[in-house]
Amino acid sequence: MAVGSTTSAVSARFLLPDLLERGRLNVLSCPLWQDGALVEPSSGTLTVWDGTGAKQLDAVAVTVTAKVATYSYTPAASIDWGESWRFEWTLTVGGVVDVYRNDGSLVRNVLHP
Repeated sequence: MAVGSTTSAVSARFLLPDLLERGRLNVLSCPLWQDGALVEPSSGTLTVWDGTGAKQLDAVAVTVTAKVATYSYTPAASIDWGESWRFEWTLTVGGVVDVYRNDGSLVRNVLHP
């Protein structure tokens, strides 16, 4: 950002890696923030790679609900559990396209604190 600029960067706030349960509906989300306020993307896509590097989702359109980009995904029962999943959100805010990434895993059970 340039010195004297009146705007700040948009950033994604992923609290934790995404944990998915095989064979169950998982809601993935990418909240965007700017200057302490939630920012609504106008459009976007999500691409998901599993731990082997195979694409499980390829640039699927996301839904914006309550200003947050979301996508509901059910991993097939045939996919092996494991780590090193990658989630790549390509979102448009104010005409600017940015990419936000998060890590994840396919797990037997998602922990609920």
